[in-house]
Amino acid sequence: MNGTFAIIAALPQELNPFVQHSSARGWKRLPASDGVVLWEFRHKHGRWLAVCAGMGPERASVAFAEALRYGPVGAVCSIGLAGALRSDLLVGEYVGASIVVDAQTGERFRPAAWSLPETILVSSPIIANVKEKARLAATYKASAVDMEAATIARLAAANGIAFYVSKIISESSNTELLDFDRWTDEKGQLRLVPLIAHVIIRPWTWLPLIRLGRDSSRAAEKLAEGLYDWLDERGYARGMSSVSGSDSIS
Repeated sequence: MNGTFAIIAALPQELNPFVQHSSARGWKRLPASDGVVLWEFRHKHGRWLAVCAGMGPERASVAFAEALRYGPVGAVCSIGLAGALRSDLLVGEYVGASIVVDAQTGERFRPAAWSLPETILVSSPIIANVKEKARLAATYKASAVDMEAATIARLAAANGIAFYVSKIISESSNTELLDFDRWTDEKGQLRLVPLIAHVIIRPWTWLPLIRLGRDSSRAAEKLAEGLYDWLDERGYARGMSSVSGSDSIS
C-alpha cells in the first residue's frame, strides 16, 4: 500500500520470522525507545514498519506510538500468537477475526477487512489459563484470545487509521499455561532468570514448556508465510486500497 503500513506484534519472536524471511529484502533495524524493537522496509510506494514493545495493552500503546513517531501511518495490522478458545481450533490455524472485543471495557471493533464465517477475537489484559479461556469463550462467544489487538484497534480508530488483524493459534483451548504474569516485567517481557529458576526444580513443567515453545515457533513461522502471501513485492497489501479507517462498533 502507499504510505506507511505498521505491523505490530508483542515480542520479537513473533516478528523475527517475518523480517528474516527468505522473501525479505532490505529490512533494517531503526533506533527505538527503550523496550521497543523496530524494523523498516522501504519500497517505491512507501514503507512497512514492524514494531514490538512487549505483551499487554499498555505495551501495545507504546508500540503504536513508536510507529507514529516515524511519521504518518496509513494502515496498521496487529499480528502475533493467540490462544484457542474453541476445541476445534488447532495450533497453526489462522484467526481471521471479524470482530475484536476488549475484555476490560466490552468495546467491539470491526477490522477493515475480514473473511466469513464471523469470528470473534477477545483481548485480555492477562495471560489466560484454561479456566479463563472457558470464561472468555462463554462471555464473548469468542474463538481466540490475545492481549493487544483491541488496544491497537482503539488507537487506529481514534487516529483514522485502517486496522487489520492477523493472528495464529499457538496453544489449544485446553493448554494449561504457567502463570507467566508472575514473570512479566513492566515492559511486557518475560523475566527469564526467575522463570527458569522456578521451572528447573519442577520437572513436570518441562515437557509442556518445550511443547509450547515448539508450537509457538512453528506458528510464528507460518504467520510470516501468510503475511508475505498477503503483502506483495511492491509493498501493497491486498484488499487495502479503498479503505480509509477502521470502525468501533461498541
